[in-house]
Amino acid sequence: MQALHERILRAHGGEERWRRLNRVVSTASAGGSLFLAHLQPRPLREAEIALEPGRCRVSIAPFARDDQVGVFEPRRVWILDDDGRVVGERGAPGTVTRSLRHWMVWDSLDVLFVLGVSIWQALLLPLMLARSGVVVDGESGREEGVRLDWMDVHLPGDLPVPAPEQRLYTDPTGALVRAEYSPVVWGRMIRVVQTLEAPEAVEGLVFPLRQNLYPCMGAGQPLRTTRLAWLEFGDLGVTLAAA
Repeated sequence: MQALHERILRAHGGEERWRRLNRVVSTASAGGSLFLAHLQPRPLREAEIALEPGRCRVSIAPFARDDQVGVFEPRRVWILDDDGRVVGERGAPGTVTRSLRHWMVWDSLDVLFVLGVSIWQALLLPLMLARSGVVVDGESGREEGVRLDWMDVHLPGDLPVPAPEQRLYTDPTGALVRAEYSPVVWGRMIRVVQTLEAPEAVEGLVFPLRQNLYPCMGAGQPLRTTRLAWLEFGDLGVTLAAA
């Protein structure tokens, strides 16, 4: 459904403006039962984050300790100390999160990978939809008397997303309200719903400042009594390339 694809981009600031995005900075907090179940009850509290789309990188400070910085890239995660020395790193982190240990406990590098993917999806979904190679299809429906449009997308494999195949739901204006997918890091054995809330416009681009992740009960309905994860952003700023 190409018309809905274009409407989503317009509702969030327009394709041309998203393509000029150089950097996003924000404060961020995260938590939820998913982290608690893996012995990571406080993964992120009022940390400073920076996203660099051109480098496909997310930086988080502080991370794990007050004197450390975590850096995420799709093929590598690493932690730096105050002197810029690497004190921990892991290549191909996505394969590690599918190990047997991953089902029982996460270490700091696992958390860094999960947070990096989650933050990227949370703040840059419209930018990813502007990429070439995105395959779309869709239809319309109604939920509790409110019209929702939805679009099935297949995102390019080089993007750091929780799942390449996703169903995206919008309100009548094209604003994204939730995403439904089966996370690759969980072996695609469960389906989840990510709600996108509290939109805010910054330099003409629209970002959701509050997001929640729930199990999917079917037909895109979230099981709201079980919040798997949450993300909240504040003091968001962006840097755009000159037009």
